[in-house]
Amino acid sequence: MELSNKYGIYIGTSRGTISYTNLDPKEKLHYEFAKEASEMSSMVWGRGESEILTGFKNGNICIYDTNQQKYSRTIDKLKNQGSIVGVGYIDDKLYAASSKGNISILNLDEELETIKTLSLENSTLDSCAQNMNKLSILATGGENNDLKLWDLEKQQCIFKAKSLGHDQLNLPIKASIRGITFIPEEQNVCSCVTKEGHILLYDDRVQRKPVCKYFDQKASFTTVTTAYRQRNILAGTTKGYVQYMDMKTGKSLKTFTGIGGSVTCILTNAMEPLVAVSSLDRYLRIFNLDNKEICYKQYMKQSLTRMVMKPIIKEESEEIDENLININEDQEYEEIFKNMEEVTEKPHRKRNSIGIVKTKTKKLKNKGISPSIFTGLSTCYPIKYITTKNK
Repeated sequence: MELSNKYGIYIGTSRGTISYTNLDPKEKLHYEFAKEASEMSSMVWGRGESEILTGFKNGNICIYDTNQQKYSRTIDKLKNQGSIVGVGYIDDKLYAASSKGNISILNLDEELETIKTLSLENSTLDSCAQNMNKLSILATGGENNDLKLWDLEKQQCIFKAKSLGHDQLNLPIKASIRGITFIPEEQNVCSCVTKEGHILLYDDRVQRKPVCKYFDQKASFTTVTTAYRQRNILAGTTKGYVQYMDMKTGKSLKTFTGIGGSVTCILTNAMEPLVAVSSLDRYLRIFNLDNKEICYKQYMKQSLTRMVMKPIIKEESEEIDENLININEDQEYEEIFKNMEEVTEKPHRKRNSIGIVKTKTKKLKNKGISPSIFTGLSTCYPIKYITTKNK
């Protein structure tokens, strides 16, 4: 599958830089450094594909302009809130979720409204996701912090998942959430993964317990994303592989291997069966979702943490110049006429008063004759003429 100049991928790194690649190995990578070097902890599209919102571990929020290929704005009012784990827009306001458990809402004047999400002292907020079907709904979770859904317009919690219960030794089952994703086809369904090896699917209309779950004792999941195929999802692990799951049945469909390091981000495409994977081994890999083959691999020089992807639309700039075509056609017709034999007509001869017969030769003009008549003529037959006798 040829991917060169078909997709553009912006990648955040552990040093806070944004690198861009169009999947062409001959093109040089473009790097843009932030004002303060810090690990990029969140990265999403802004109001359009010309704007990227980035959150950093030091609490800064930066807006990146993809047209100018540089940062256009920096917001540093959340520096004491911890790492920014989620950022996005709600109407004309900007929200940011921090690792200390606060969801901050900023308006154009950068006035803050804060929603506190944590009730326990030893709990953290490590993952955050926005429901793209309902932009005011936000999902959060983390260490000792079960999945919760928040309505940012009402500024209250509308769903709280129950704990996973107890194991065979009657000990509470821990669920440290590391990634959350919503199912695009179902606006009330979301999935989350934990570092203990759980993949959970919740439906807030049914119950507070997961409607489907999967457990791998040897796995420690780091990130999750939808596969745009009903309830199928992709989950990355710390051991360098990606699980393709069917959360209707709770079974693993495929495993993508060959990744040398912990998986940090996974992207999928709704139009084509592609899976982009970033990891700490500094490689960007793109797999085919159907046959698990690696379609593209590129060394990015830095440890990768976050990604966003968009298709590259090629504008048809080759406009047809009608005048140029007409000129070329006229020149072709002129060359055809020049190469043709001249057809002459011998008219009636008349004597003048002196008795000399004069003969006039007329050259046939091609007035009114379509040039297509002469196409393919190899010979030109002479026209018969009539000679009148003198009386």
